[in-house]
Amino acid sequence: MQPWSFLVIKNKDLLHKLSESGKKSMIPLLEPMKNTSKNASDFFVFLKTKETSLFYDAGVLVIIFGNNNAPTVDFDCAMAAQNMMLAAHSKGIGSCWIGGLLPALMDEKILKELGAPQGYKAVAPLIFGYPRGRTSIPEKKEPEVKWLK
Repeated sequence: MQPWSFLVIKNKDLLHKLSESGKKSMIPLLEPMKNTSKNASDFFVFLKTKETSLFYDAGVLVIIFGNNNAPTVDFDCAMAAQNMMLAAHSKGIGSCWIGGLLPALMDEKILKELGAPQGYKAVAPLIFGYPRGRTSIPEKKEPEVKWLK
């Protein structure tokens, strides 16, 4: 169905404004979990720090919006996002899915300011930029696997 629409943002002032909106929206959601792990605690401090950016100073934010009428919109848009991230990596461009922006992208006022298409929802906010160095690989959590016979 290809139910996606792409919004590309390069304006630094708008990126800063969106980052601040995203951080503000995430703080109340993370508050109950801030003491459950070091990662949650560190992220909570990150969100509350004025100088931090949800976008890590990346030069481009691409928001993939999905048509609300498509039955598999989340999956289709997630696959489009992954393909974009893999293509970027093949060109030496770093990327990251910024899920922390999604609560802010549920605000109708913000969506209107961005010119988001009517009848679409934000599914995948992605940043792209050239890495300053190598990123450390996070600790891998073993998945729970159940075998049915």
